[in-house]
Amino acid sequence: FVEKPPAKRKRLDLRRSQLLISRDQRVAQPKPCTSTRAPGETGLRNLGNTCFMNSVVQALIHTDPFRKFFIHELVPKSRSRAPITVANVPVFSRVDTVDCLELTRRTKVEPSKISLCLELHNLFRVLWSAKWTVATPAALLRAVWKYIPAFKNYQQQDAQEFLVLLRDHIESELSSPDLPPYDVTTSFDGVQLSTVKCLSCGHLSPTTTKFSDLALDIPVTHLAKSGVTNISRRRREPIPETTLLECLTSFTQPEALPSGCYQCDGCNKRTDAIKQVYIEECPQVMVLVLKRFSWTTEERAKIDTRVLLPLRNLDMTTFLSPSSKRRAEASGGAMYNLRSLVVHHGSSLRIGHYTAYCFNDEKDSWLHFNDTKVSVCSPQDIREIPTPYLLFYERVYDDGSAQPMYN
Repeated sequence: FVEKPPAKRKRLDLRRSQLLISRDQRVAQPKPCTSTRAPGETGLRNLGNTCFMNSVVQALIHTDPFRKFFIHELVPKSRSRAPITVANVPVFSRVDTVDCLELTRRTKVEPSKISLCLELHNLFRVLWSAKWTVATPAALLRAVWKYIPAFKNYQQQDAQEFLVLLRDHIESELSSPDLPPYDVTTSFDGVQLSTVKCLSCGHLSPTTTKFSDLALDIPVTHLAKSGVTNISRRRREPIPETTLLECLTSFTQPEALPSGCYQCDGCNKRTDAIKQVYIEECPQVMVLVLKRFSWTTEERAKIDTRVLLPLRNLDMTTFLSPSSKRRAEASGGAMYNLRSLVVHHGSSLRIGHYTAYCFNDEKDSWLHFNDTKVSVCSPQDIREIPTPYLLFYERVYDDGSAQPMYN
């Protein structure tokens, strides 16, 4: 007598088998486009709570310097006698997009032949070819599992943490001495200036640090109303709202340090002091992280304050250091347009879903990427997004208006 597994076990086994990409008939027969689609208007199949990865990939491919590097510069167009080597994987020349499609769907790859950068190249080629409605990022997921083992599961993940670790590993792969210097990751790098001013003698102590994103608190005045917090699960009043400019202003606001805790190098004594943060150098792509999650006594709950975003002409000059502000004003300012944003839907970090909204130049419109589903949306749809999380602003060098556009 052989005992049959319980029904729940059967359902789990069935679900697990559906996640095995090699056995999924939908993957074996990718859908070609039946209507005119723009490059980049291709969805990504969810492979089991991988919406965080899909959303970040869609946001990155719609960021010009990142996309252009991985599609056009990483892999040579013509065959060379001496191959380039990325993460110990030799590459002679690029393959056809149909072959790229097959490569993106691989589930079995020798560990020594996995490169996260090459998987991004293959996937970006497929997504920007306008040939298929849906692509399967199976090979990219395997590369993520190898090089970023914290994500080797089918659990809910933090998109911001994934973006940081993804960029770190890309930089690591591209730092090989066999490769010419690449600056794709430096497109996201800026410099932050932190100053501490002694209130006794006026001595100013500056410190500069590099950043790849800015994490912005939602101003305290917008976190509570009449003593009731706006943690989504406990909301009792209309959702308060603020603007991105208010969040940036709060980030650069002078802050008094605890009394008597600062050791001044000027007067050589413990005094009161004020700390202030500026942006010293603006990156080409400014990634802003809205701190949506707050630790409570039980879990990491979500702050659902609505943040109004300027789609065009975000002027960062106000938040620059005095010397950087003069340089920016002499060169036309520090203006940014919104290119992509990643949105978290749900009540907490452990429960929810990620989607991405991206501006597609080829289609000249905003697109909403919800895994395999891709839909066109209007600028007004973007303005009405309730809880944006990751914002990708790209610097522009024209003479447009310096006023942010909210409507």
